[in-house]
Amino acid sequence: MNRRTTASTNQTYHVMMKSLYVRTKTQKLKKASRSILFCSLVMLGALFLSFSYKPYKELQAVKANHQTLQAEFAELDLKKNQQQRKLLAIREYPEYLEIIARDKLEMYHPDETVIRIKEGAK
Repeated sequence: MNRRTTASTNQTYHVMMKSLYVRTKTQKLKKASRSILFCSLVMLGALFLSFSYKPYKELQAVKANHQTLQAEFAELDLKKNQQQRKLLAIREYPEYLEIIARDKLEMYHPDETVIRIKEGAK
């Protein structure tokens, strides 16, 4: 072998080694950048969850409170309608007023004798 061939082979060897070195470094950098990207995404996800958890719980509490208030409103609306029907009956039908006076207030006419029988008595 002559000197030129040896130098050329030597130079080719160095180029190949340098190329291998660069390729290895590039692969390591790609792996490192993927790892950093993955860790960053995990951190961002954890940060998002930590900031969104409290508002989520508050929203759930508000929804539960809203449902409770809706049920209470429906119940009160029903009672209001019942009271309006009673008031209408008292205004329109004097017999109904007399029935209420007899049953709830235990009132009677002066010339009447009222006999009450309690349930369960023998």
